[in-house]
Amino acid sequence: MGKFDHPEEIASTMATDVGGDDSEEYKRGYQDAIRRTHELLGAFQEMEAVKAKSDPHVAWLEEWKVARATWCKAASGHEEDWDKPVVKAMEAEEARLSALIGQTVAKTREGMIAQLDYWIADWGDCHSEEDPSSAVVYSVRQTLAEGQVA
Repeated sequence: MGKFDHPEEIASTMATDVGGDDSEEYKRGYQDAIRRTHELLGAFQEMEAVKAKSDPHVAWLEEWKVARATWCKAASGHEEDWDKPVVKAMEAEEARLSALIGQTVAKTREGMIAQLDYWIADWGDCHSEEDPSSAVVYSVRQTLAEGQVA
């Protein structure tokens, strides 16, 4: 057991160390404070575990879609009519988000689906669903979405 696993012993030691009395009431106050600290620490650790189970890929994909739509709007018509500063900024944003989506390991099903959705949105129109390599992507995405894997 660790140093903080025995609230009763810690409370007794702390009560006398900080100049308090060694009364049971004083020890109980320390014990309660230590227990509450343990509860808060446990809640914090649970929050961290939940955060670790989520991936940023879904949010990145949504940001990428916005950047792409903004680019498409700014780059409509003849090139001389384009809003070149916006086009340039959105190309950089798309590249940044593409790198994040594609190069960050997804740890959850949702993150993996977002990565596949990104590939389908970015490259899927270049391939038919009957193309064997595309068929793999679509199949894996469907399997993940249906929850057929853990």
